[in-house]
Amino acid sequence: LEDGRQIITCIGDVNLFRGAAGSGDTLELLADSAVVFLSADTPEDARDGPLISDSGGDSDQFGGMGVEAVYLGGDIRIFSGGRTIRASQAYYDLARNRALILDAVAFSMVPDRDLPIYLRAERIRQLSEREWSADNAVLTTSEFHTPHYHIGASSVELTNLTPAEPSGRQIGIRAGNFQIRDATLNIGGRPISYWPYLRGNVDTSETAIKSLRASYSDDF
Repeated sequence: LEDGRQIITCIGDVNLFRGAAGSGDTLELLADSAVVFLSADTPEDARDGPLISDSGGDSDQFGGMGVEAVYLGGDIRIFSGGRTIRASQAYYDLARNRALILDAVAFSMVPDRDLPIYLRAERIRQLSEREWSADNAVLTTSEFHTPHYHIGASSVELTNLTPAEPSGRQIGIRAGNFQIRDATLNIGGRPISYWPYLRGNVDTSETAIKSLRASYSDDF
């Protein structure tokens, strides 16, 4: 590139992996194609070397050159911390743990409950290692593209507050908080209720809905 950075273009069954195998704190990216952006602060003498080496080394490096970001296209599958995301396009800023994922379907199991959660969204943004947001989202326990019932929202924000196990392994979301805007409860594809704003906590209660509270305010 003009600023001196180098990129790697990968085509055909691309598999990118970051982290120590078996640690649970890993990120695996699979796609039809990818563009890997190498760090701009790579030493000059390393830039002239081979981009891909068989000599091993750190998992976030290509031939001694650090990876800054990656763009993915095609049949994308993302595996991280017990979550699976499928998408058509994605951009990962690996240096800052940020991402933009388009036409996304995220899947996760509620720990110790065997309860699946599906999130379909026009856009999913990873704001940090523990913060996520989704636009034009559908939240449901159904794997069908058109679920029997779902919660719709213009935006969903989730913060994962689950502490990691002593081994460092991620165990899914057991604690956190969420915010939902323009929430609708839909049955058979038809909205039966609307609420402009919802906020709550995530925990592993015995039922899918632990409690409901309603209040009134004339501020707006």
